[in-house]
Amino acid sequence: MSAVKCTSKLIIGLLIGAMLGLWIGVNIGRERPLFSNPFRKESVYEKFRKAGRGLGDAIKESADELHDKLKE
Repeated sequence: MSAVKCTSKLIIGLLIGAMLGLWIGVNIGRERPLFSNPFRKESVYEKFRKAGRGLGDAIKESADELHDKLKE
C-alpha cells in the first residue's frame, strides 16, 4: 500500500470516529439514549420533568426544617 492510500484511510477513519464520538457525546451530555437524534428539540414537558428531578426531596426537607423551627 502506498503512503497516500494509507494516510487517506487514516484521515477518513479519524473523521468518521470524530463524528460518531460527537454524536454520542452530545447524547450523553443531554442524558438521552446514545444513538438517539442529538438535534431533536426537547418538549416543554421534558424540560420541566428534567428540572423537577429531586424537587420533591427538596420540598420535603424544607417542610421538615420549617416544622422543626415552628416547634421551637
